[in-house]
Amino acid sequence: MIVTDQAYADKQQSLLDALQALAVSLTRSRRALIRGLVEQAHACDAVTLMQAARRHHPATSLGSTYRFLRLLEQHQLAMV
Repeated sequence: MIVTDQAYADKQQSLLDALQALAVSLTRSRRALIRGLVEQAHACDAVTLMQAARRHHPATSLGSTYRFLRLLEQHQLAMV
């Protein structure tokens, strides 16, 4: 299956919209994590996600990654 840039953009925007609707603060790290998450072709662990996010925002920490994943799970936006 070929995923287009538009499909990535749509996934990213959908997640951003859902978080904004929940009044979640979209920090640079969270935006980088969202971008890293939609770029993954398959399920990944927190360290892999953090590394992907750091390509977009080098200050993203492992703690931020775990808190972000917990936030997604609490709002049923992802299964962790």
